Amino acid sequence: MRTFDIYTHAQKADEAVKQGFSWPACLVGALWAFSKGLIGTGLLLFVAVLFMRILAAIIGPISLVVNLFILYGIGTQGNDWRRSKLIKKGYTLKKIIKAKNAKEAIAYYI
Repeated sequence: MRTFDIYTHAQKADEAVKQGFSWPACLVGALWAFSKGLIGTGLLLFVAVLFMRILAAIIGPISLVVNLFILYGIGTQGNDWRRSKLIKKGYTLKKIIKAKNAKEAIAYYI
């Protein structure tokens, strides 16, 4: 069971955001961000990936270590970026629920 924060909005669908590390954000950064409506974050992550490719060509294997740290940071912060975006859009944290996945968490809330 995972822990989810349930956010509600008067005119929009409820959203569930998992607490903790985001593997999708870590593994597919920019694509994950775009899929969650985090356009600015997605663009920044896309540019970071391009920069890392250039850096790898210049400094070689040490860039792999740097890249791993960056990916870890993205995974650690990913769900926090989602929470911030929801709050800016007028969502309110209503409840914290343990569930298998986000759909189940929302179903438990409703």
